[in-house]
Amino acid sequence: SVSIRIYLGLAYQHLGREAEARLEFEEAVRLSEEAVAALPDYARASHQLGVALYAAGREEEAGPYL
Repeated sequence: SVSIRIYLGLAYQHLGREAEARLEFEEAVRLSEEAVAALPDYARASHQLGVALYAAGREEEAGPYL
């Protein structure tokens, strides 16, 4: 259902930020990708993915999300 997808996407986004704060950048990327998959039109989730990719040293991949 739509509401479950929204809550799931927000949860993945939050977990991605937490992983980034712990300097676990690849885990932050994985979680942020899940957030974008659940909420493809949510700009904050996309931006978070870009930040996580950049922090993981994957600058070229980060560009479209920043």
